[in-house]
Amino acid sequence: MNAKCIAIFALSVLLGIHAQAQELTTFNGISGKMFYQDDKEITASEMESLMKSNPEVYQEWLEHKKLWKLTLGSLTVQMGFIAWSVSLALVDGFDTKGGLKVPLIGSLVFTGVTSALAISSETNKKNAILGYNKGLDELSTLYFGPTQNGLGFVYGF
Repeated sequence: MNAKCIAIFALSVLLGIHAQAQELTTFNGISGKMFYQDDKEITASEMESLMKSNPEVYQEWLEHKKLWKLTLGSLTVQMGFIAWSVSLALVDGFDTKGGLKVPLIGSLVFTGVTSALAISSETNKKNAILGYNKGLDELSTLYFGPTQNGLGFVYGF
């Protein structure tokens, strides 16, 4: 009986320590996004595998990735409109009698679209990371209380 109590207590301590050491953080660095688990840098694939452990969080993460790809596509279209505007201005000069309106309007429209997609993507990423970290707050506990067989150690999670 005494060995059982010690084993249960040791198990709860180990699980409690393990669950607390998993908080995720991300930063935008010069060479791209940097991911951290507590103070240890991890790769993007490790970050994704951690996100897969919670289905709701993983859906947010997938939504972030999809919106980020759409953001890059929209940015590419925006750069195309800007290149078109610059080429018209350099070849024909600024005397194109309205020829610059279409590329300039397209560039402005895609500036708004790109900004909106980038903000949505970053919001989904933030929600996924915060959701993952929130799941870590629900720690398991070991306490003395009523059980089915009377009083004893109860492991709650």
